[in-house]
Amino acid sequence: MRRRVRTEAAAVTVALLLVPLLGACPDGSEGSAAPSSTSPTTHPAPEVPPAGMPLDADDLPKVVSNLIAVGDHVRYYAPGDPSDLELVAVDPTSGRVEWRHDAALPPSAGEVTIDTVVADGITPFIQRTDDGTGYALAGAGGDGEIPWSVPIDRPLGFPFSCEDRICIETAVGPVAVDPASGEHQVGRSMDDLVGLQLSIDEEPSLQWLGHPEGRGGDDILSVPRFSNDGLWTRPFDELLPSDDPTWEPESAIRVGDTWILSAYQQEARGDITYPYRGRHGAMIGIAAADGAPLWHREGLDFCLVAGAEDQVLACNTDVTQESAEADTVVQITSIAALDPATGLDRIVVPLAPYDPTVGGAFAPNGPDRMLAGTPTGIQEIDLAAGTAKPAAPGQVGWCRMRGNPPEVEGPDGATRTVYSRAFGRPCALDGTQLDEPDLLAPIVSGELPPVAGVSTVSVGPWVLWNDSGNLAGVVTEG
Repeated sequence: MRRRVRTEAAAVTVALLLVPLLGACPDGSEGSAAPSSTSPTTHPAPEVPPAGMPLDADDLPKVVSNLIAVGDHVRYYAPGDPSDLELVAVDPTSGRVEWRHDAALPPSAGEVTIDTVVADGITPFIQRTDDGTGYALAGAGGDGEIPWSVPIDRPLGFPFSCEDRICIETAVGPVAVDPASGEHQVGRSMDDLVGLQLSIDEEPSLQWLGHPEGRGGDDILSVPRFSNDGLWTRPFDELLPSDDPTWEPESAIRVGDTWILSAYQQEARGDITYPYRGRHGAMIGIAAADGAPLWHREGLDFCLVAGAEDQVLACNTDVTQESAEADTVVQITSIAALDPATGLDRIVVPLAPYDPTVGGAFAPNGPDRMLAGTPTGIQEIDLAAGTAKPAAPGQVGWCRMRGNPPEVEGPDGATRTVYSRAFGRPCALDGTQLDEPDLLAPIVSGELPPVAGVSTVSVGPWVLWNDSGNLAGVVTEG
């Protein structure tokens, strides 16, 4: 049996994905979905606010998710009372909640990641049935109406976009819903997937099937959940040729027509000598259509995918442990922008070494740009051109949220820590260090970047964001 001793690598990956730094067949229940909390209201059109006016959000619901802009309002999840959550729609110009619906958390223990999505103007959310024993996936339209509600088995996560449909994982399999009609299809159950799931919220799903003897002979499988199109199997040793049988895939993410796999060498605990210097991982590019190997590189760890479709970032990490009793120390020392089709570097940026669990040294700064803290100061990296230059005074980046992630209390009184890709806030830079006395000036001057994967949206004249759990914003045009 293989034992993982590089589990800290997975933790680093999760932390970087969740916090940008600097269903099922019907369950047969009789109950219908619970009604919404409020109906949409109409108000006289407010005057257009002047440029530079900040959002007055004192009386608006707190934010526990990313933001989605739809028409003249913004949608997001807020803490519920007495429900787990509320899906709310806020008009920033009037400062009013236009509508709200009671929403439920997936009934699993511990931490949960919340994402607000929209498809064809519909935002899906989980509801409990009237009797409180079942669940439904409902869709909210522009005026807060619910055009459809689909009974589902116990949900395992939040709904997500899958091509032109809305999908949700449940205890008996995935459900895909047409947002326009509410027609739904049940996919393959997780019980039918024999391997370890490498990808999250992707269709098809990428699986790893380990050899029964635990050494070599492993396969990578592409398993469509709703059809047989795109079903293929590849021996793992075709993707990463090596005489060392301890390589094992850890995670995967799709970028355009390419799957990017991250792999690590799984060392037996008894083989480790101290002081321990962990070996780097490897990244592998394969064709999404048939799994054909495109490239592989050792020495790289998977970090995150930038906003553009043709960008992937990789980081070099140093892993050390002085003794069996000592803590493992993980530091990121550099970051590289790769071409996902070839695996070749577009640019490599040395970083001031840092522990990603306590701080950050790079941040998205638009679909093709990032900011990185280097030994010579903060650099602005053009990922497409492969160039770097000192960050300009007053530039806006995306920084860690203040405080800890929020907690949501359910009807049973238990609290759940909630995460989102959107947690964080814009912060001003002076070219060498963070400087945050006033965030409005650089935003009004048009320098707030359209950061993909974080919660910065435009609604009419407003730019809005999730500032550590509070809705914040400013008018950028009169």
